[in-house]
Amino acid sequence: MVLDEVEKWCLAQEDHTLHIYGTSRTIDWSLFDRYIPRPPCRVVDLGMNGGYVVRELVERGYDACGVDLPRLAQRAREELPEVADRLLDCNLEVEEIPVPHGRYDMVLATGVMEHLMNWDKFLGKVYRSMGFMATLFMTTCDSRGREIETYHAKHFTSEELIEVAGLARLETVRVWKTSSTNLIGLFKRLLP
Repeated sequence: MVLDEVEKWCLAQEDHTLHIYGTSRTIDWSLFDRYIPRPPCRVVDLGMNGGYVVRELVERGYDACGVDLPRLAQRAREELPEVADRLLDCNLEVEEIPVPHGRYDMVLATGVMEHLMNWDKFLGKVYRSMGFMATLFMTTCDSRGREIETYHAKHFTSEELIEVAGLARLETVRVWKTSSTNLIGLFKRLLP
């Protein structure tokens, strides 16, 4: 997986809203309201692709920040100066997430796992960033009925997603399909 390919693809996207609901590429706040704790809640958006979800969360009263590849984070800071200090850069594949361990009540990782070669290490980093009883809201590509694009390293089945989350000591709350090609996973950190 070449990171430049991912960055080029992300930088070419015109619509930076959360892309977890099939092809609509819009934020469905009713789904978020069902699964994200109410403010004041600490949320980190990993792979924030534009920072727009971070801005929306801050506007809704959340203590939110976002993390993405350096060039993507820089572009987000330029486009969203009102939340620029909350938009951090990090190569999630090889670096530690630049946030305090045990800080977050909610971690969003939408469209990240399929880009990583070391998704098991990534989930370990996610686990360390989560507080006790925190929630991980994750989306990824379903491997059934879909070929792997050049900018993806892996697609997952529901069973694989549950297995890798379990290896990272995360308990599965629910995994479901949003369309024929996407999965949503909801996981909890139950161990202190």
